[in-house]
Amino acid sequence: MSTDVVSISYQTLVSSPSSLETSIEEAFGSHPQALGLILVKDLPPVYPVYRERLLKLAYKFAHLDEDVRERYVDPGSIYSYGWSHGKEIMNGRPDTLKGSYYANPVVDVPDVNPAVKAAYPPIYGDNVWPDKNQSGIEGFEEAFKDLGGFVFDVGCQLAGACQPFVSKYLTDVSLSVPELISTQTAKS
Repeated sequence: MSTDVVSISYQTLVSSPSSLETSIEEAFGSHPQALGLILVKDLPPVYPVYRERLLKLAYKFAHLDEDVRERYVDPGSIYSYGWSHGKEIMNGRPDTLKGSYYANPVVDVPDVNPAVKAAYPPIYGDNVWPDKNQSGIEGFEEAFKDLGGFVFDVGCQLAGACQPFVSKYLTDVSLSVPELISTQTAKS
């Protein structure tokens, strides 16, 4: 039994998504070898630029004084937005071995009914960004959105390539997987 991750080229994903049907089936099918995972390789040169920029700023953010970092904590979202360090519980104890910065790179304020937003704050919270002039991490929000937006766009492209595969299992074939993903993400 092979457990290799299926890899596809970014260029093929963009230029010829319909040619990926076999790869999509291999990755997401119901057979025992399907891992439910696909790797998009050969990303354009902008990806490492975005990634490096955000990683450097994230490192700088994590090394700001604790009182500065704590300004960007959002307990109301159950720490699902903004800075989180030592808030998540792992094996019954606070996880202090990592820090995370959570945000939706596509939308800052979800466009949902206020009652729904209040009922589900970890899903429909507002982004919490560092002040634009916070010394040492200028451009953090933009870097996060650039990289996150790129990853989101690749995900939407992949969803489009998956549409023929998904359509085999839908009763309502008018559903568009890329549209479903992009509209739901824009809300949450």
